[in-house]
Amino acid sequence: MPPFTESDNPQQYPFRKYAHMYILAILGITWTIIFRDVYLQQYLKDKMYISRTVNLGGRQRMLSQKLTKNAVLLRQVDAHEFEERKRIVQEDFEDWSQVHYDLQHGNKRLNIPSQNSAEIRAKFNELNPYFNGMSAVILDILQIPYGDPSLDAAVNKLLKVERDYLDSMDKVVFQYDHEAVQKMKKLNHLQWVMLIVALAILALEVVFIFWPTTAHIRKITDKLGESEQQAKRMYHELQGLYGKLEKAYKNEQAINSAIGKEHILGRMNPQGKLIYASKKLADWMGHERNALLIHFEDVFVTNNHEPGVLSAALSEAQSGELWHDQLLLHDADGNDLWLDVSLVPVSGNGKRVEKILILGANITTVKLLAAERATLELDEVQSAFKTHKERASFILFAQEEERKRIARDLHDGIGQMLTALKFELEAIDPYNGKRTEIKLAELRQPLRDLIIEVRRISHNLNPNVLTDYGLIPALRNFAKEMTQYSGKSIIFENQSGFNQRLSQITETNLYRIVQEAVNNALKYSEGECIEIVVAHNRTDLTIVIKDNGEGFDLSSVKEGNGLGNIRERTSYANGQCEIITSPTNGTQITVKVPI
Repeated sequence: MPPFTESDNPQQYPFRKYAHMYILAILGITWTIIFRDVYLQQYLKDKMYISRTVNLGGRQRMLSQKLTKNAVLLRQVDAHEFEERKRIVQEDFEDWSQVHYDLQHGNKRLNIPSQNSAEIRAKFNELNPYFNGMSAVILDILQIPYGDPSLDAAVNKLLKVERDYLDSMDKVVFQYDHEAVQKMKKLNHLQWVMLIVALAILALEVVFIFWPTTAHIRKITDKLGESEQQAKRMYHELQGLYGKLEKAYKNEQAINSAIGKEHILGRMNPQGKLIYASKKLADWMGHERNALLIHFEDVFVTNNHEPGVLSAALSEAQSGELWHDQLLLHDADGNDLWLDVSLVPVSGNGKRVEKILILGANITTVKLLAAERATLELDEVQSAFKTHKERASFILFAQEEERKRIARDLHDGIGQMLTALKFELEAIDPYNGKRTEIKLAELRQPLRDLIIEVRRISHNLNPNVLTDYGLIPALRNFAKEMTQYSGKSIIFENQSGFNQRLSQITETNLYRIVQEAVNNALKYSEGECIEIVVAHNRTDLTIVIKDNGEGFDLSSVKEGNGLGNIRERTSYANGQCEIITSPTNGTQITVKVPI
């Protein structure tokens, strides 16, 4: 904005001065808010990292205790369960070691920061010897065979090192929590400073801008009051002139438009009797021209208006006004005839209407095309509605089938196991110590089977590995679990090394597709091997599920809700689904989705 000079209007100077001051005040408040919000966002991001890190620290405690517990149980199990328990210890040890590394060096995928404070790094330096000690003992335990006496010594050593590890891990977690509290205090202090600065700027605006501006505006308002009264008088005078001009312009425009796009169909006297009928009108109506020299209302018998419309039109034309509408008539053969009709009055020297021109255009084809288009649009809407209903039915059926499967698993699996355990426990004689000890030993295997069944059902409902680590680890774990559960060979292969994370809804849909396809193969194919193959390129991810079972004739079999559910989930992921099958040649389902 240029500075004020003497040649400017003196009344404009206060506004320019206040405008400069107001802009500076607004900029001050704006930068205060921006600075506060940027700092707050950074704090919330750090708080999210710390919360995630504290949760992982708690998980490390749980995993270390779980490792120790399973190591202790190795001394109490038989040879078969010994190997299964070692496998669990191996998996937990890998997770425990990975999280320990991520806490120190960061993991973008898990939102763990890569830079720790000097205090936290010092705490980790104290923790690492205990971690290394536990790691070495666990690795030694994993190498000890069943029945080796050295297992007891290794387990005792692990119990001793674990206590030191837990104490040191608590110090790391407490340091993270302490740093979070300090950042919160700093944030609160900064918010108070920003609030005081904003209030001070607002107070200065009131004193040096708003109050002087209000006084100056009050003076100008008094002067504007006089001008307002004069403007109102001029407005009313101009309104009358504009109304007359607009009416004349509309009539001229309507006449020019009608003459430009329509034919002259006829001419009639002011009483409404046709004194001339064009050949075009006679051809459209299918009558002789002389037969049309009758009253206007007898010629243009309309079927799309209420009675009296033509009389009103004639009266309007007799008063010198232009009339226009679309009329549905019938020709001599009874066919529909749509005409776009205008009545244009023609006045003489005395401004009386001497004759009325009938202008019109045949719009029958346009009307028929519009009706056909409306029918097509209605068909499209009905088709889309039908497709939506089918998709909804697939979803409802899939949900109902999932409920039935859960109920069946609970009844046939856990329910029967619990019933058997109940009868076994009731059969125990508390007064027969030896027999009671034998019975309790026999109950260990059913209890282990019950735990495995509960884990399987929980994993099928919501696999935690899918949420935490992504699609590929979840599919690999699913193949391993289903192999153990079904006794069939379920092979997972990641041909292209795909390791990206997709959106949560896409990963869930792809996991459920594979789950549905594998369950269908186990239920119907009677094959011995099922393969899950993942491959990707720059734009697409492809998942193939194939079995060596019986297969079926896809062209002669209506797709059930299982295959329909697979297609619908693929559609929700904006992908493509292909099913290839034939009798005795197995079934292959290929799903391709964009990355």
